[in-house]
Amino acid sequence: MHDQLPDEQLKKKILAFGSAAREHRQVAKRLLELLPQRAAELTAHSRQKKRAAQTRWALTSPEYDRLIREYSDIAYVAQKAKINFDTHTMLLKARYSLRRWPKT
Repeated sequence: MHDQLPDEQLKKKILAFGSAAREHRQVAKRLLELLPQRAAELTAHSRQKKRAAQTRWALTSPEYDRLIREYSDIAYVAQKAKINFDTHTMLLKARYSLRRWPKT
């Protein structure tokens, strides 16, 4: 973390982390909403005759693994940006509170 960073740069980083977290969270939410539909599409493309075999094939396919990894990668980036946003915000608030602290 950048505890020696000037306040203006820290504020810019907070804005950047906040917007990145918001954007990635929105994308992750949409991917999570689409996941059942995409899994159903994989199941429909299976050549198996029984429904359970189709579902098993879809859930073990490399394409489904790619979909899950895509979601988890985006969710990871969103969470990391949110943690950075919260951490830098706390640092800025701590600096402000130290400035208001009475000097003895």
